[in-house]
Amino acid sequence: MPFETFNPFKQPPKKDAETHKANVAVVRALLGERDAEEYEELTKEDVVDATTPLVTEADLAKVTAMQDAERNREKRETKAEKTKRLWMVWADKFNLDEDKIEEKAEFQENGEVVWDGDCNWTNKRLTEFPPNFVEVTGTFWCNHNQFTSLEGGPKIVGEDFWCSNNQLTSLEGSPQTVGGNFFCYNNPLLTTFPAGIHIGGLVYISQDQLQLKADAESKGYKVRIV
Repeated sequence: MPFETFNPFKQPPKKDAETHKANVAVVRALLGERDAEEYEELTKEDVVDATTPLVTEADLAKVTAMQDAERNREKRETKAEKTKRLWMVWADKFNLDEDKIEEKAEFQENGEVVWDGDCNWTNKRLTEFPPNFVEVTGTFWCNHNQFTSLEGGPKIVGEDFWCSNNQLTSLEGSPQTVGGNFFCYNNPLLTTFPAGIHIGGLVYISQDQLQLKADAESKGYKVRIV
């Protein structure tokens, strides 16, 4: 077994104060007072006071109190308040205008959300919808985002619905009622159009989406190529 030369300045692992004090004494005996003082200074940050716990009972009590307060707050929240809180978390995640949500989003007693008027979320890098979103009374723009699915989106759009220029792999989850036109062009992975959607206007599809066009027309939708 090879002999390892003693190096008093080699950084030791974390140790308690008594062990560190003993090491300083060894260095003092071998190398003298000056080197002992230098060693003690260099290694003092590696000392752990074994008598002081990293987490005290007071710390644990504070955490427990915070957890209890959070649980009590959730119990007191109405469905509307909880949904609104979750919407604000979602808005913060995607850097959306919370003042606009305060102005336009109507949080119902049952937790559902109706957007009053037009809702323009174009080019916001969205990948998901906020919870319990059921209706936009005007036009809804969620185009130029990063959606792969429309699940979780509103079920009713009073005027036009724009979901073009996304990464949609399916139109399942689309609004069941669209009062105006339905724009879904520039989603090259789409091949089928769901049946049973009430569309007051036309379906706008890219000219290279021939399979999607044929499927939509076979289900009775009026299609326009862009």
